[in-house]
Amino acid sequence: MFAHLRANLWLLFLTVVICCVLYPAAVWVVGWTIFHNQAQGSLIDENGNPVSDPAKAKGSVLIAQSFNSAWFFQPRPSAASYNAAASGGSNYGASNPKLRGRVAQLLGTIVVYRKDGPRHGDPVGPDVEKWFQEQGKTRDLAGEWVAANPTLAQVWATSSDAIKGYITGWAAERADVAADWKKDNPDVKKDPGPDDLVAYFIKSYVKGRPGTWPVQTTETDKDGKPQTVVKPATEGTDVQSIFFDTWLTEEVKAGKLDPLKDFEQVPADMVTASGSGLDPDISLRNARYQRDGVVGGVVAKLVSDFEGKEENQKANKKVSDEQKKKLADDVGAAVDEMLARQAYRPMWGLTGDEPLVNVLRLNLAIKSKMDALALK
Repeated sequence: MFAHLRANLWLLFLTVVICCVLYPAAVWVVGWTIFHNQAQGSLIDENGNPVSDPAKAKGSVLIAQSFNSAWFFQPRPSAASYNAAASGGSNYGASNPKLRGRVAQLLGTIVVYRKDGPRHGDPVGPDVEKWFQEQGKTRDLAGEWVAANPTLAQVWATSSDAIKGYITGWAAERADVAADWKKDNPDVKKDPGPDDLVAYFIKSYVKGRPGTWPVQTTETDKDGKPQTVVKPATEGTDVQSIFFDTWLTEEVKAGKLDPLKDFEQVPADMVTASGSGLDPDISLRNARYQRDGVVGGVVAKLVSDFEGKEENQKANKKVSDEQKKKLADDVGAAVDEMLARQAYRPMWGLTGDEPLVNVLRLNLAIKSKMDALALK
């Protein structure tokens, strides 16, 4: 008996020592010697070099982050708002209206016509706005969208504090909105939230602001401070994204469009989130789809910086169309070279043959190139 007990105690002791002491210690030593940068979080500085000080880092090549400027490439959509602490699944089923809604609303602001077609790569967004303005004269497009997409309408109603506050404030000032909700929900004891009121809010909203959609925007108050407000609008990215699906459906039914023939096909990773919602890489096809927009953003930024300098303003120096064209050619060539140089296949192609590029490294290279291409 004691022999068996002694053997088991030795087994327990050795298991604890090996699994809880020696193995973690070995991993720690290997990580901090051979893979030091990876153990620090794979942080890089503005030159793309590994750093261990987070204060000097521009980000991690392992975690996606958002980029708000037009001259940067954009990562895959994030289901976690690019918050590493909130990483989580985003695996909507094909029958989930949230998946179609999210994809359609992203498409509205990025889809372009075929470059070899009669529209020469023009974005479809302005056509969606034009359709919204024309149809809005005789139709309640806002009410139609909410009625056809109740789940998406609830998502929109809670999409930001400004929108939630606008709906709540609207209902507080108009007793009929909450009264209509209570009439349809007599057994519900709690006070309705913005997602509960959205259909009743839109019904009331369109009476005084027909042909518009409430859009969140930023304005400067009387003290010169920026503030977020919600205003009626007939154009902008909100109109493009929300009504793209309706516009496309009607155009296809009318025989005016064939998405497969008339549009540049959008890579799937431009409109779908990764499993964690924090994928740091995008496909090379995705990057090439964004290429023209990034080149245009870089050119606009360089021109604005040059013409905005005090000495150039005093001398009324402007960038000519010829200079802009040459600058666009130079920037385009530089971006193409970056994409070719940075494209790689994970694990030498063993996990797939789709070339990828790291968004952070790519944008840092663009920022460095912008400094070199700055107009003198």
